[in-house]
Amino acid sequence: MSAQRQRRLSEPAMPAGWLNGEIAVVGLARSGRAVSTLLARTGAEVYASDAGNDKSLDATAAALREEKVDVQLGAHDLERIGRASLVVASPGVPPDAPPLAAARSRGIEVVSEVEIALRMLPNLHYIAITGTNGKTTTTALTAHLLSSIGLRAVAAGNIGLPLAEIALRPTPPEWVALEISSFQLHDTPSIAPRVGVLTNLSANHLDRYATIEQYYGDKALLFRNATAASNWVTNGDDVAVEALAEAAAGIHCRFS
Repeated sequence: MSAQRQRRLSEPAMPAGWLNGEIAVVGLARSGRAVSTLLARTGAEVYASDAGNDKSLDATAAALREEKVDVQLGAHDLERIGRASLVVASPGVPPDAPPLAAARSRGIEVVSEVEIALRMLPNLHYIAITGTNGKTTTTALTAHLLSSIGLRAVAAGNIGLPLAEIALRPTPPEWVALEISSFQLHDTPSIAPRVGVLTNLSANHLDRYATIEQYYGDKALLFRNATAASNWVTNGDDVAVEALAEAAAGIHCRFS
């Protein structure tokens, strides 16, 4: 294993079991490329695949192969994914897609790119922002306000900059305003923001969720690791938001 691939192995963020086998990354849009690179530089053996096979993926495939990632375009090797130690799903890949279904049917853990990045940034200060509407604007404004008071802050996550790209930087920011979607929350068990924001809730993504309750259930995962030290900013006029947030431990600040 090269020195580059070993350079992060001393960090305690990656469970040893994940490095005992091959990690499969499903989907090679920007977050898939970033997390594949991050994992490879952590010392993991990585197989990355995308069902697409157009020219726009050629540069991604070439860059990942330089990182010693085994890349497949145009299909997913379900048998290989079924032998993985971990599967990382891009947010655009539905949970019932064949590669993810193959992994889950064999008891293989499926996580998001955000989960990997959080493991690699264990001391990161971040504000996690979700909701049906307004989360992108709120994320951008939050990063701007943090920067305006002299903090090194960026907006990342579902807003466009993958958190894994932040983890690849030699010096991470002091704070991240992290936009996180319901899809990402579903596969991010370590989510534990210093501050969590839930802007509002209404029916959405019902092409992916069978019921509105399932969609709200994934939004509720923002609070999954709440403690007395948590801080929550929620929409006090939104009955659905308050129903999800009211039982969460921590300090609550409601806006109207």
